[in-house]
Amino acid sequence: MEAFRARGYEATSLTDLTRCMGIQKASLYGTYGDKWQLFLSALRRYEEVTLEIMEQALQQPGPVRVAIRDYLSGVVAESRCAAGGGCLFTTATVELAPRDPEIAERSRHYRERMTGVYRQALERGKATGEVGSAVDAETAAAFLTTFQYGLSVTLKTEPDAATVARLIDAALSVLD
Repeated sequence: MEAFRARGYEATSLTDLTRCMGIQKASLYGTYGDKWQLFLSALRRYEEVTLEIMEQALQQPGPVRVAIRDYLSGVVAESRCAAGGGCLFTTATVELAPRDPEIAERSRHYRERMTGVYRQALERGKATGEVGSAVDAETAAAFLTTFQYGLSVTLKTEPDAATVARLIDAALSVLD
């Protein structure tokens, strides 16, 4: 996952993958079939891992805004620690979705799942009065998903922490 995340599909060589995985090319082919199948497996795994982290962060008891801020701050921190930073789905979407219907569909599905997690958190926030009653939870959830994708791209250029914090504050202002 990390090799594809850092370099994208096309720029990641078989040598990069076998070195990262600590295996020989024959083992990669024997287990996954080819680079494309390994990439699809990496996308599936990335989706499950990242959505589980998101769900745990946003479904915990307590203030929703704090949970969203902490989650987004965690995304930033994790991205800064990873080689190449950003999100594997963002990278795959930008690189491959315009010409690959399977990646376009997987990306759409991932965004829908992210939006659903945000929507549940926002509906909980509306019920407690923490999120403005006029806020449309579906639209705000889609906005936060789009913001997270954009943040992933922005993090590739390593903006300073103060800028990122201001961007997160601005995103959370839609919940008023």
